[in-house]
Amino acid sequence: MKKNLLVINGSARSSRSLSKMLSQRFLETWRSTELYGEIQQRDVGTNPPPFVSEAWIAAAFTPEAERSEQDRQILECSDQAISELSNADVIVIATPMYNYGLPAAVKAW
Repeated sequence: MKKNLLVINGSARSSRSLSKMLSQRFLETWRSTELYGEIQQRDVGTNPPPFVSEAWIAAAFTPEAERSEQDRQILECSDQAISELSNADVIVIATPMYNYGLPAAVKAW
């Protein structure tokens, strides 16, 4: 049975990132298995999602039928992330620890 994989990379480093190296090694192994289905990758370390704002909260609590084009644009990134998460059978979060915590970009995701 094919499984859809979602890989979230949280390191701000574009090179020399141990967590990105580990996720790439995982991907190489994953591709060699019979489970290999759709693979979605998101690098939130180098391309972080926007943080929740007052405008995002207002748009999220507006009924979908009543949302303006601006509301839809504000929610576009989070809607895409929710879709990717919903479609995934397996999720890999490859992230460093900064000062004993997750990077802000991973928390925002």
